[in-house]
Amino acid sequence: MSSVSRKLIVAGCLIGATIATREAVGEAWEEATGAAPPKNPADHGVTWSHALLWSVAASVTVGVVRTVVRRLLAEANEGEPLEESRFTP
Repeated sequence: MSSVSRKLIVAGCLIGATIATREAVGEAWEEATGAAPPKNPADHGVTWSHALLWSVAASVTVGVVRTVVRRLLAEANEGEPLEESRFTP
């Protein structure tokens, strides 16, 4: 598989996983709080506690899922890590 193909696969998997995870975290937030997650945590209408909780919940969950996806892709590539794409931190 070419280097470009690998980068596209990694980027596509990470972007898809990130979008799906944020949606799931948003739904869990709505179920737990009864309100939609803050679109902009810096907005004056959002309390400090909600802004911080949302930021931590979304960031930690997305970070964990991205790590799991990278590990699964490496395992699928015979245990060798795939090359990083410019879309990954």
